[in-house]
Amino acid sequence: MLFEMDPLPLLEADAERRAALQARIDGHEVGVSRAVVAPDLIERLTGWLAGVGRASLPNYVALTPGAPNAHRVNRWDERSFVRANYHQFSFNPWNQDPFDVFRLMAPVFRLRNLLAGAPSEKYLGRAPEEGSIARMLFHFYPAGEGCMNLHRDPVGPHQVAVPLMAMSRFGADYSAGGLVLQDAAGVLRAVDAELAPGDVVWFHPQQPHGIETIDPDTPSDWLSFRGRWSGVFAVNKLQGEASIADAADLGRG
Repeated sequence: MLFEMDPLPLLEADAERRAALQARIDGHEVGVSRAVVAPDLIERLTGWLAGVGRASLPNYVALTPGAPNAHRVNRWDERSFVRANYHQFSFNPWNQDPFDVFRLMAPVFRLRNLLAGAPSEKYLGRAPEEGSIARMLFHFYPAGEGCMNLHRDPVGPHQVAVPLMAMSRFGADYSAGGLVLQDAAGVLRAVDAELAPGDVVWFHPQQPHGIETIDPDTPSDWLSFRGRWSGVFAVNKLQGEASIADAADLGRG
């Protein structure tokens, strides 16, 4: 189901390549950028996040200027626009962290901006722009429970393509479930088996997608952190602002 994309630096430098890419995404094709982050670095990052998840209480933290990085558990929270079961770790660009997450993920954020017609560095600074800020989110879907209902995301000036990063390996970290996307014929297609940790898939926000239950026959144990990790590249309005294509709290991928 996936097509191989040009390297991110080429796409960033070439408007014609970006236009051709967006045309394919608009047609509900699914692109993949390979090895955006090295798999060994992904393993170190997810190991560190699991340690944070085990050692501190999960709590909701409102997105306000200067808000700390935080983590929370969503177990079919009725307040969520999209119902899901996952553990979310959120990072804001005004905070520092041991992995320098926004430097690490900057190529994806820059292409995301350029595809939407925005300057490449928009929302990536420490001060909000137009009441919005970039956020990096890591979602963990625990074996036995982790999933997300099929849904579509909003399209708008901040979002014309959805990038999601694979951070676990299908067949090793889990063997059933994962990201599904509906193709032009209306058939749900599973894609995780075609991805390696550090790969990023790109698809149209209105293309129906969700997460099928990870290893549904496995007893659930959230603190073991057995299951599936993914990365979500978001642009969010700060609290009190009107909602725009909120990749974080819509709970994608």
